[in-house]
Amino acid sequence: MLLGLAEGFATALGFFTAGLSAAATGFSAAFGAASGLALACLALAGLAAWQAFVVIPSLRWAAAPQALSPVVLRAAARGEEQALAIRRGQALSLLSLDVNSADPGAPLTYELIAPGGALRHKGTTQAPPAGSPLIVVLPHAAIREPGGWVLRLCNQQGAEIARYPFSVQFN
Repeated sequence: MLLGLAEGFATALGFFTAGLSAAATGFSAAFGAASGLALACLALAGLAAWQAFVVIPSLRWAAAPQALSPVVLRAAARGEEQALAIRRGQALSLLSLDVNSADPGAPLTYELIAPGGALRHKGTTQAPPAGSPLIVVLPHAAIREPGGWVLRLCNQQGAEIARYPFSVQFN
């Protein structure tokens, strides 16, 4: 039974592909190869226009201005860790750090360490001018679990200059 079904399908497929190749030959003869290239360009232009006008839902937050209050993180030696409350619909948080142990303009490395101790993100920046905080923009996509997190600052040689613990809570 299955063998007969497979033979029937193969025969039908043969008729279908033969019809397609005959149609393709007639199209090429009638319009030439240039029309196929023009059709491909038109399809590509349509795809580019669609992508230009459709907003990806996960990026809608970037299309409008937002007012955000930074969460001020204190170094580990200066008291209790701050709580970072992540609300639904908010795509990012701002973390404000006082960097007192680096000269202004000095190259720094920051590391975001997850509750289990895994390094989630690493980036480079410069120490802010004296009296100004360092603002770290933290996308919520980088934070997938609640618990105790650490933002660590290191100098150019890799030595830790400050550790900023904070806890993440999802609301």
